[in-house]
Amino acid sequence: MSKAVARTTDGWFANLSPEVVLVLVYGPDGGKVSEVVRTLIADSGVDRDDPFAFSALSSEGVKSDPSVLSDALATLPFGSARRLVHVGLWEGASARVLEGAIGGAARGNLAIIEGGDLRPNVAARRFAEGNARSLSLACYRDDDSALRVLVREELAHSGLEADGEVREAIVALLGEDREGSRQELEKLVLFKGTQKVVSLDDVSEAMDNGRVIHMDQLVDDIALGRRSEALTGLVRLSQRGTDPGAVTGALLRHFSLLARLRCEADSNRSLDSAFRSLQPPLFFRRRAKVEHALTRWSQRALKNGIRLLSRAQGRIRANPKAGYILCERCIIFLTSAR
Repeated sequence: MSKAVARTTDGWFANLSPEVVLVLVYGPDGGKVSEVVRTLIADSGVDRDDPFAFSALSSEGVKSDPSVLSDALATLPFGSARRLVHVGLWEGASARVLEGAIGGAARGNLAIIEGGDLRPNVAARRFAEGNARSLSLACYRDDDSALRVLVREELAHSGLEADGEVREAIVALLGEDREGSRQELEKLVLFKGTQKVVSLDDVSEAMDNGRVIHMDQLVDDIALGRRSEALTGLVRLSQRGTDPGAVTGALLRHFSLLARLRCEADSNRSLDSAFRSLQPPLFFRRRAKVEHALTRWSQRALKNGIRLLSRAQGRIRANPKAGYILCERCIIFLTSAR
């Protein structure tokens, strides 16, 4: 039928066509795939403890006997508006099996297939995107905007309050894996206990012993050309288990900020008004370092730096084991640039 991106599942079932009997959820972020599947099942209104309304199948079971999926989808619900079928992680989903299951499915029934990182040429994904009775939901890794939404929602759900600067500090510490980000946020919630207002010190203490301070120091050292200090800071973050993708993400945010301010300065506009208009606002204690960094960087150099960091982030996603080597190369290049 079509491909959708799983940014939110709010109201998803209310807008789902009754003709759709299969949803394939897939993507490079396994944590987000599992989270979206759990949310869809919870929002369906189907009782998971009712064997007449819900069936949980393993991928191994479906592989050995594809008829179990077809039979489950063809079975009419009893005492429920629909029958929901969940197939656990099935990275080798078979288009032939999916097609056979859809063919005999009872109207209103729905199968949710938890796929892995399926490339565009994978037959099961092509089938789900092209069949009128199926739908694919893509779960891509979290970017900064998705992380900001996640932080805001998680804090609100936990009854915690944090200003914009604190929320940005939290975002800077989160990686692109949804499950890992949830775990980091849970640390903060547990750390706060009954206290409701989150400070920078809380974030620094709860989310891995001062990584907030070290990450800010790292990006400032790089922007100011302090190679030795930056490499030392990178080692410190590595020893604390910081995701290298979080490092390149923080650098991309900082260099994008510098590029915006550099453009304002080159346009003869007031730099002070540019700082005041920043959303979220820059922590006042860092302003002097940012202004100093602006004296080192031209628009062209900043664009080259952003391009380098974007490529590095993509390569880290493809090969996480090489993450810190790539970060080190970025530091060497950026501290040499003008």
